[in-house]
Amino acid sequence: MPKRFSLLIDITNEDIMKKKIKPIHPGEILFDEFMVPLNLSQNKLGRDLDVSPRRINEIVLGKRNLTADTALRLAHYFKMSPQFWLGLQMEYDLALEEDHLANTLEKKVKIFKEQKAA
Repeated sequence: MPKRFSLLIDITNEDIMKKKIKPIHPGEILFDEFMVPLNLSQNKLGRDLDVSPRRINEIVLGKRNLTADTALRLAHYFKMSPQFWLGLQMEYDLALEEDHLANTLEKKVKIFKEQKAA
């Protein structure tokens, strides 16, 4: 397993919140851990996945989310699970939203308290 990716596994959302570590977009992982080691260009990957190279470019640059459609294509191409790719996107999205909503959650969103039966 590449060094950077193995480090990613050990980083939790809590770490991201505490240390303000910038979340890693799935496109960065696609590029650094798959495309570079396998010498895949954005153009070739796009053609092989039957999507536009622009879609791959926007994902790699972090300008576009990785959709279920793309996750299924990448999973088939790399003989992996689509959940891997969607999990990366979900973790990225959650990290961004947790940072964005942190104050709102603490100040305005109540915590459920079970009521005693009458």
